[in-house]
Amino acid sequence: MDVDTEVDDVHATRDVPEEWDHVPEEVKNKIWQTIMRWKGFKTVLTSRYIHGKLSGKNPCEIYKFLDEETWGYDRLEEIMIREASSLAIGDQSYLISPPPRHEKQKRARTKPSREYTSEETRLVAEKIDDLVKKRSKGSFTQEGRDDIFAVAIARPEHPGYIRGVG
Repeated sequence: MDVDTEVDDVHATRDVPEEWDHVPEEVKNKIWQTIMRWKGFKTVLTSRYIHGKLSGKNPCEIYKFLDEETWGYDRLEEIMIREASSLAIGDQSYLISPPPRHEKQKRARTKPSREYTSEETRLVAEKIDDLVKKRSKGSFTQEGRDDIFAVAIARPEHPGYIRGVG
């Protein structure tokens, strides 16, 4: 797979009209093909750089189009799942679910010294911790798009929008 060509294809899709119904079928097919190739590429990166012989190395050094944030969240989730699996008692590692997004957001913004990257981040993390405690006591219930992270940052999720990378 020519990764540079794939990245150019993805960038070319930015010129697509906003209304999906008005996008020509040929362009839709190209977009879906590119998405599937991108997912395959990320799978290869994960198998090599998280589970394989390149574990501990950073693919962003080789693939210049890959930014730390895009690679970092996938890698972070894998690391968090692996850590949770190592804590599982007996043969219960198959019960490990991906971490909730509020946990990933906090972890992604924590320095190795366990300090947060900014004062604003620390305040949001405190709100997250408070909401987690309230949820465990039953005084906070997630409803629809108002999950812990959305409430903590005081921005409800909007229908039709997708937050996330990769």
